Order: sequence, then C-alpha cells, then structure tokens
Amino acid sequence: MKKSMIVAFLMLLIHLPVVCAAEFQQGNLFKIKLVSEHETVQCEYYSPDTYQCEKNGYSLDEKQARRELSLLFHQLHLRHDVKVEEMVHSLEKTGYNNVKFLDVRWMDSHHRLFTWIWEKDE
Repeated sequence: MKKSMIVAFLMLLIHLPVVCAAEFQQGNLFKIKLVSEHETVQCEYYSPDTYQCEKNGYSLDEKQARRELSLLFHQLHLRHDVKVEEMVHSLEKTGYNNVKFLDVRWMDSHHRLFTWIWEKDE
C-alpha cells in the first residue's frame, strides 16, 4: 500500500512542471522582467508560439527561451490571486539572490490581463 502511494506521488511530481508549462501557454501573453543581484532576465511569450528571452543581455534560442519561460512560470506559482511578495520570495528561494525588481504580466485564456510590479526599497 505504502509503495503504491509513493509511486503515485512520484508520478505526480514528474508531471507537475508539464502541467504548469501548459498553463502559461493556454494564456495569450506572459512577460517577465527580473533584476537580481547578479542577473537580469527578460522573457516574453505571445500566443500561439512566440518565445523570446534574454539573460544578462544575451538572447536565448527559441528552445531555451521556452524552457526558461516554463521554469519561471512554475517558480512564480502564478495564479490570479498571487501576491507579488510571494513571487519575489519564491524566486529568491529558487536561486535568484537579492531580487531588486520584478515586473510580471500575464493574460489568461479569458483575455484578462494581470500585472504585478515590485521594486526593492533601497
């Protein structure tokens, strides 16, 4: 019994990033600009299949951009009611040290645009 529960849980974990990645692609727009201590990331997704991403001034190819967008969407735990402070905390937990600026824009499948902007107080 325990073994089958563990296997079921592991299967859920394996499929979780795929589900999150599909969610941002169900929307019409996902844009993020993130400035942290040692990194600047600016990525955009436009429906149906436009992926663009820059890290520290260097453009990523489409495959890398798609992967980066999916990862960021997953790390943000993006949903309609998420607080921007929660997003910043989540990003810092996943390796973006000392986030200084965050701008996230997401248009869902109902064409509702959600915008979160945060800047660290100096």
